[in-house]
Amino acid sequence: MTSHLLSTPGTVRAKSLFERKLLRSRGIPSLIVLSLFTSAAHGAQIIASYTFDNNASTATLLADSASAGTAPSTGERGAQNGAFGGSGTAPVQVTGLVGTGAISFAGSAATNQYVKLEGAPTSNTAPVLGASNFSISTFFKRSSTAGVGASTGTGGITLLEPMVAKGNAQAEGSNVDANYILGINVTTAGSPKLAADFEDFNNGLNHPITGTTTITNDVWHHAAVTYDGTTLRLYLDGLLENSINPVNANSGPNPNAASIPRYDSVQYAALGAMLQSTANAANQTGRNGAFNGALDEVQIYDGTLTLSEIQDLAALGSIGPNAVPEPASLSILTAAAGILLARRRRRF
Repeated sequence: MTSHLLSTPGTVRAKSLFERKLLRSRGIPSLIVLSLFTSAAHGAQIIASYTFDNNASTATLLADSASAGTAPSTGERGAQNGAFGGSGTAPVQVTGLVGTGAISFAGSAATNQYVKLEGAPTSNTAPVLGASNFSISTFFKRSSTAGVGASTGTGGITLLEPMVAKGNAQAEGSNVDANYILGINVTTAGSPKLAADFEDFNNGLNHPITGTTTITNDVWHHAAVTYDGTTLRLYLDGLLENSINPVNANSGPNPNAASIPRYDSVQYAALGAMLQSTANAANQTGRNGAFNGALDEVQIYDGTLTLSEIQDLAALGSIGPNAVPEPASLSILTAAAGILLARRRRRF
């Protein structure tokens, strides 16, 4: 694995996780600190990133920092800036886990808030965030006040509160099938679990996957889902929750072949909701599901991140096996070690 920072001439490159955390603690802009991973095995390339740190305006809050608003130069696809959609008060910036800000949604049956990517809520610009092999990463804090669960499609997840999605249940076996969906499975009441899904090229078959750990509400977690062309993997807090090897149903043009997600889907990518190709914020059509809680550091990759890379991302929020202890924790550990050493000396 190699890692480097997306930067412009004259910016500082942080070589280690500790350096990245140190730069953030000193108020260095998130764009400079953004870690950009390249997997040697699968060539994961970041194509969109939302840090929610700059609240100067709606545009800056929802800016895609992966390409810094410039034309693609290292694999990015141009800035895919977000725009608020839905009913009720727009999502707001709250204190973030990483950097200065996160975005909070109050998704409910009465208030369906979301962020539409790839264009304004009422525009129909061509989506460009499709990926045949993909990785989605985000920090999330689900509210104890439930959002709205919705179906991901026939054979998919019955009730899912969407966090990051490109697509929505719309049709089968065409370019209006979902490319990727990451959210919370709330089908079983009182037992929310991380989950993901995608629909394939063969016949629109859904390939749902659900974790095993019950999500603790009102607590920050890290979520990731990856697909490498063979295996769909789901990660919670830097640990593998579940994996499946999706194959096509015994029908369609390529039965029993490895499934290929609908990377050519013309459905829209969104945060906090699932959108169809005809999604229109003005009359609330083509939208399903609503997330109630906060998201931070949303990143979309064309390609597959490794376990180590996912754990590095989770560690930016001091979560998971690679988390770096905070200074206070280090002080406590040092003091504890000193007490233990003193006791051992007194024994001899």
